[in-house]
Amino acid sequence: MQAHADRDRAVRAETDAQAQTTAAKDAWATSRRNGYAAEINVAFQALAENNLGRARDLLGRQRPKAGQEDLRGFEWRYLWQLCQGDELETFHDDRASGAAFSPDGKWFACTWGGGPRAPPR
Repeated sequence: MQAHADRDRAVRAETDAQAQTTAAKDAWATSRRNGYAAEINVAFQALAENNLGRARDLLGRQRPKAGQEDLRGFEWRYLWQLCQGDELETFHDDRASGAAFSPDGKWFACTWGGGPRAPPR
């Protein structure tokens, strides 16, 4: 009798452990999806504020790691496309010391060793 009771308790414990494991995995997946949605929302806001670097960083964090489900959908691809500029300025000069966009995103200014000037065309 005692052996049957011990076996029944062990089976119940194993069943409970499996249920808890499943619940933990479900909670983790839900948390990951909620985090994705929140960061996509922040990426939209970053773009609205002309903060391209922040938006790219947030989108880059959503790339799945090996074995993870890819949560990226249309919204991610849309934002990623908006983050791709038509032009790229690379500083080939050690004297380049700073760069900034105007708050409205229409002007770009950069400084070289001698002070600010318009970028070369």
